Amino acid sequence: MSDRLAAQVRRLEQTQSVWQASVRLAPSWVVPKGKPAYRPFLALVVDPDADKVRITHIFEQRPTPEEVASLLAKAMRRPSLGAGRRCRPACIGLDDNDLVTALQPMLAKMGVACVYRASLPYLDDAVRSFAAYLDEDALPGLLSVPGVSRPLAEELFAAVAEFHRKAPWAQWPNDLAFEVCYPPEGKPCYAIVMGSGGDSFGLSVYESLQELIRVLTATDEETAHAGIACTSIVLVEARALPFEDLDAIAKYGWEVDGDEGYPLVVKLAGDGTFGRPNADEIARLAAVARVLPTIVDRLVRGRPADQVELTCPLPPVHGGKQLVVYYPPKRAYEEDELLKAAKHVAEIALESFIEDWYWDEASHTYARAVGSFLMGFLFDLAGQGLSPETMEKHQRNCWVIGSAECDHNPGGEFSPTVFLEGPRYMGAFVREAGSSKSALASYRATWNKLARYVRDLGFEEPKA
Repeated sequence: MSDRLAAQVRRLEQTQSVWQASVRLAPSWVVPKGKPAYRPFLALVVDPDADKVRITHIFEQRPTPEEVASLLAKAMRRPSLGAGRRCRPACIGLDDNDLVTALQPMLAKMGVACVYRASLPYLDDAVRSFAAYLDEDALPGLLSVPGVSRPLAEELFAAVAEFHRKAPWAQWPNDLAFEVCYPPEGKPCYAIVMGSGGDSFGLSVYESLQELIRVLTATDEETAHAGIACTSIVLVEARALPFEDLDAIAKYGWEVDGDEGYPLVVKLAGDGTFGRPNADEIARLAAVARVLPTIVDRLVRGRPADQVELTCPLPPVHGGKQLVVYYPPKRAYEEDELLKAAKHVAEIALESFIEDWYWDEASHTYARAVGSFLMGFLFDLAGQGLSPETMEKHQRNCWVIGSAECDHNPGGEFSPTVFLEGPRYMGAFVREAGSSKSALASYRATWNKLARYVRDLGFEEPKA
């Protein structure tokens, strides 16, 4: 800023008012042709005493302190039409400490003090009004929902980031529901994972199993939710998120996984309108997002036809509450639906287990036979109360055994007696898992248990 401009401002009449100013990302997107969308920066100067916005300006990039100082001088010398007379305030408060430090010597030349203010409520209201003017249907930010604290919002973002990383929709179909009680003594609700259809990704929670079944079995998508309410977390790009949430992410460092992993938290009312869930519903969504990927993984790797009841601890922000999940729901589907659901999950688990073991129809048939037998063996081990770490090693070893068996015998008729001639395929195991003593010992232990399992089923040793 030039000394000449500073001297011109200093000649203006000085009031005792304290203005507020801020430079922040604007509540709007710019979408250049052929280039990524971006948010410009909004600079805003307000006079709370006069209830006036002195000046606004949009910068394509974050402005320098010199550009901000020039804009503040303009707000004093040439305010926007209807924003008041030419004058200079006694002080200007800004919400950026680094910018305050840079501006203080420049504003001192104008005879105006510059101080840091962590909160600028009047200016914040002005920005919200500006955002509402640009988008009348915009959702409020999570922190604007009564009862939603910063720790709860932070936990929701962290839980959804982990949910996105684990991608449970890759293992679990849209139409299989979980019964959820949060807390355990609370009213049951019904959750589904969205994404196996390749359309919307996330999760939804319904208050009634009958309503959820109605939605899942509807033939007309437009009327499927008529009269039915649900709360959802939908994974979206940044541009679909409320600007207040985007600003909170930048300010507080909330976790987001990937460009399409931003959590849009919405409530669909029975009349088809969208809004924000209340604080209790948001806490429940955060809890469900935190536990569902682990439960899906456990079900896919375990016995899908079994009833699973799991009490899940939650992070401290939930105030000691736990969440109980039942699959299938206790208030369950009809018996034929339950059986169909169990077979569906079992099929998903088998195909996931053998996906790298075959290359044509004949090898696929053989791989399915090998995989089905090995998964039955793993189910039997799971019923022996082994630790999760030990089960994970047996599963890894079985995958190597099955993969190598399919490579060496890609067709023909499978017989479990091939597993009585082990341990075999040591080279394949070393390539997959390494040659440490503990890994090799674990591999031999799996073979020994597998051979014993084959004998217990009545299969005899192959004759020489």
